Amino acid sequence: MVPFPGPEGLLLNRFNRREFPRRRAKVVSVVAAANLFRLHPFLRAVARNLPRVSKQAGFEVRITSGWRSYATQAKLYRDYLAGVAHYPANKPGTSKHEKGLALDILSTNTKALVALLNSVGLSWAGPADPIHFEIPSGRPVGGPRLNEPAKVKAQPLPKTRAEELQALIDGVNARIMKPW
Repeated sequence: MVPFPGPEGLLLNRFNRREFPRRRAKVVSVVAAANLFRLHPFLRAVARNLPRVSKQAGFEVRITSGWRSYATQAKLYRDYLAGVAHYPANKPGTSKHEKGLALDILSTNTKALVALLNSVGLSWAGPADPIHFEIPSGRPVGGPRLNEPAKVKAQPLPKTRAEELQALIDGVNARIMKPW
């Protein structure tokens, strides 16, 4: 029994045509409004923590966009070319939003937001696109450039399976989730 939209804002059941009143839309958080599910895991962590961290720093943020489909990017680009959009948009197929590597974030204090996000490894597009932040090309977040050899310290071998698992978890957290 899959309900589908009917006339006058009612949902009709396609089997018995019973009418169901439409439910009110849930109020979603600022973070849930942007599509964060297909984002890079590091950006997803940033998006989840940013409202709390920015509030502690004394300013407010709103994440307006995360991952975008090709069709959504095409619409934004058409609006930009028509002069309707408030912010610039790249051609479809060239945007880092389509790859899950960028966020658009509005802030009450752009200078503080830029400093905060630069400190965790994101780059700002600059005054031409003041809401766009992305993972820089060729650089894993919190790590060396891809063409530079990584410096690895020799560590003693763990003695138990629990220590081995903890070492693995610590290594992943150190590479992906830098602390604020």
